[in-house]
Amino acid sequence: MRERASQTHLSRHFFLSFSPSHTLFLAFSLSLFLLLSSCSVPLYKVAPIPQNSAIVDGKTGTTQGLEITAAALFDDDKSFERFASNLPLAGIIAVDVYLKNNSAATLKPKFSLRDSAHQNLSLLDAKNVLKQMMKFEGVRAYVKEGKQLTLDQLSAMALPKKIEIGPQSEKRGVLFFRAKVDAMKLDGLRLEVGGLAAPIIIPIN
Repeated sequence: MRERASQTHLSRHFFLSFSPSHTLFLAFSLSLFLLLSSCSVPLYKVAPIPQNSAIVDGKTGTTQGLEITAAALFDDDKSFERFASNLPLAGIIAVDVYLKNNSAATLKPKFSLRDSAHQNLSLLDAKNVLKQMMKFEGVRAYVKEGKQLTLDQLSAMALPKKIEIGPQSEKRGVLFFRAKVDAMKLDGLRLEVGGLAAPIIIPIN
């Protein structure tokens, strides 16, 4: 009888421990914990690029003492390594650019990307790059702090639309262009650099 009473007591204790009110509290606590723990996690983990270092596998053009090396990111695996997302499939062409000004003047190069049909591809800022990534992957639920962290990471590497490079200096960053189709389906892409004594044309695929 004592054993049965003890079992009954334990059963009641177990039931009370997991009553609806307790279950609701535990669920709320778990959700709050997960939310707080994710606040410092970026939506996409973007790998920083080496600053003021040359691009090993790029193509180079030179004019007016300005040396420009560029390499486009078309490989799916490398895209996941750097951006935790498939940018080419999302219609985003990331072009890694290294600039070295060997002249004594401040230069202001202007970049554009054209396809084989001589159509200009739109240059994207960091905000629109992230917007396109999220749209492609169908991301609707997210933590604002995590989104902001990713935006900060993209902004840190994105070259501005208006670039200025001082004499005897170097700069490295990424230009993002919008392709209306899978970037891998485009051919004849070339990076054109104006605003200089002579234009620079660099084929990137």
